Amino acid sequence: MTYYVKTDDPTFTKELKAELEDHGLTESSDFPVDLVFVSGKHAYYKNHIDLKKSRLTNTVHPLHITNKYYLSNAFKDQPFILDTQLIKQIPDSDETFLKILKPTNGYSGEGISIVTNYSEVQDWIEQHDYMGWILQDYIRSPALKNGYKFHLRVPILVVKSNIYVCTRSPYYLAEAKYTESDWGNTDIHDTHYKSGKQIYYPDELPDGWKRKTDIFKMFEVVFKGLKLKPDWGGKNPYYLFGADVMFDKRKPILLEVNEKIGLKDMEFVIPGMVSILLGKDHPDFIKMEL
Repeated sequence: MTYYVKTDDPTFTKELKAELEDHGLTESSDFPVDLVFVSGKHAYYKNHIDLKKSRLTNTVHPLHITNKYYLSNAFKDQPFILDTQLIKQIPDSDETFLKILKPTNGYSGEGISIVTNYSEVQDWIEQHDYMGWILQDYIRSPALKNGYKFHLRVPILVVKSNIYVCTRSPYYLAEAKYTESDWGNTDIHDTHYKSGKQIYYPDELPDGWKRKTDIFKMFEVVFKGLKLKPDWGGKNPYYLFGADVMFDKRKPILLEVNEKIGLKDMEFVIPGMVSILLGKDHPDFIKMEL
């Protein structure tokens, strides 16, 4: 069996190749191959490789659930979705509120702002060039880790119509301890990825928790009936998503589903991912019964 791996993260690439070779696969650029894993800039050149007869490929058409507004609108009646509105026209209103303004096509925390009125919404949009915007309720009572606001990045592997959720999720912490104030201070409120020593849920629980909270039920709802459509003539598609989860006290909230999971410090998913792709179960991933 053969593989073709190209990513932007040298450590992830090295460890993924080592794991595949431990399972008896050999690297090859002579297509077709048995397993293709491309990400980052390399995914943009997937039309340069012959995917038609390769057995497993992670090249898929983007899914609707990776669009922030589609996700929030499709599941708006679910308890794990925040109240969200698409900004079509900014009203002339002096209403005050506490919400997060997000670009619908943003990533890595870019373009996000906490806003308290429509004047701030207008000013922010005029300063940033994005295709569309949503306003989403701000979680005022987030669970904390060592006093810091956080969110989890939950790896979810989809193979054909089978869904596997990773049993461990890294915490992404804010830079400064949480206070319900100073809304413009990103050190308090921004929980996006920063390099450093990773901690994992549920190995370590949030402040004051004695047991973990089930975050799997919402994935059963969101991913039910999901079908991957292979891209560029690929066959037997699979994909590794990253779901962002925050807790309102103990209640899990699904913020978004990322098609670009970000591979830095994600090497822990490799053994389980490879085992499942090669047809074997692995304790690092739980198969959801949909």
